[in-house]
Amino acid sequence: MFTGRIPRTLRGWWKEILVGLSLIGLILWGRSIHWDLKRIMPVVLIYGVLEIGWDVSAFMAAFYLSGLSSVIEFLRRREFNLKAALAQAAPERPVAWRWFLVNRTVALVQPLLGGIVAVFISHVPLLEGLGLYTYIVVDLLHTIATLWVVRRRLFPCPLVRRAVETDWQRLVQIDQAAFPDQDQQADPEELLRRVQTSPGTCFVVEDGMGNVAGVLYGRPINLVELLTREELVWRECAGDGDFAAPPKADGVFVVGVAADPRADVKVSDLLEAALARRVTELKYRGVLAGVQLAGYAEAYRLTGIDLDEYVLGEEAGGPRDPLLRTFVKASSMPLLGPLLRPVRGIRDYFPDPRSLDCAALVLGEEPLRRTRFGAGLLDRSRVARLLWGRVLEWALLH
Repeated sequence: MFTGRIPRTLRGWWKEILVGLSLIGLILWGRSIHWDLKRIMPVVLIYGVLEIGWDVSAFMAAFYLSGLSSVIEFLRRREFNLKAALAQAAPERPVAWRWFLVNRTVALVQPLLGGIVAVFISHVPLLEGLGLYTYIVVDLLHTIATLWVVRRRLFPCPLVRRAVETDWQRLVQIDQAAFPDQDQQADPEELLRRVQTSPGTCFVVEDGMGNVAGVLYGRPINLVELLTREELVWRECAGDGDFAAPPKADGVFVVGVAADPRADVKVSDLLEAALARRVTELKYRGVLAGVQLAGYAEAYRLTGIDLDEYVLGEEAGGPRDPLLRTFVKASSMPLLGPLLRPVRGIRDYFPDPRSLDCAALVLGEEPLRRTRFGAGLLDRSRVARLLWGRVLEWALLH
């Protein structure tokens, strides 16, 4: 029966309810003016002083409601996409972006300060103040997760993934931008067939904003068959886009690596490391590639050097050719040394005046398969392949 009196359980919470309602009002008002920093900061400062000076228990409502603005935004959008919200805030809304950083910085200090007050000043027991401590931990985790997204937004991390058919138009654009000469470009339909027939050995790299910046096309092959072939022509090795694995496939031939000239990420390093990991996961023995010899035309004009001598000969710091030397150095690992080694020169491989249409056939072997124990471990254990692939990828990138 209702007696007209306020229940005791609510009488002790009127301050928290008032603080919570005021915070909700502040959130809604801030959203209505798009979180204009100059207009909202004075009100926020006044609210903060009142909240901290009111009562320690008021932190409970503040802790719980601190993440409510994000929840409201997610529900309004009907999807959990904080990255899209951050991208919308900047650079078109720089004031909102600066305010968000201020908001999250304050939100990180708030639970820490509340925890210090609760433990060392108010001496709230753990069991009696379980709700308070739960709010503190939840709010702290929420803020740390949000700041992690902020870090990804300010310092974008590239992502390597398998190519899919929906990337096709972007792959055509990258191929045309990377190879202005039409004789060097692949047919657009051929690019699509590569992805369709072997998505597991074709990779793309995305920049921090999710834009495809580069691609690597790998074709499953039989290493011995390709190594013993006397004549190698890039068009034939590309197989007209048919990347279906042959019987007893034990390696990958890198048909091409292309990057957007405007890309600001290390496309080739990321893609080659991802391919090394994939080769390990597939129980393959290694990788073959034809590397263009950017300095061979000039070297031949000056000295008349033979192709194999130019490819296999070394100067201080590695192979004679600068591009080939870069590839070999980039494949070096501690204790194991370079994973790539030139095998021989190839004539009439790819139309390129700088190379006199020549290339270096390069072999990259799975380093753990150099020993019988390592090869047996990789053949028997899928877990070992997954772990070693990750180690190999990390080592090549660092």
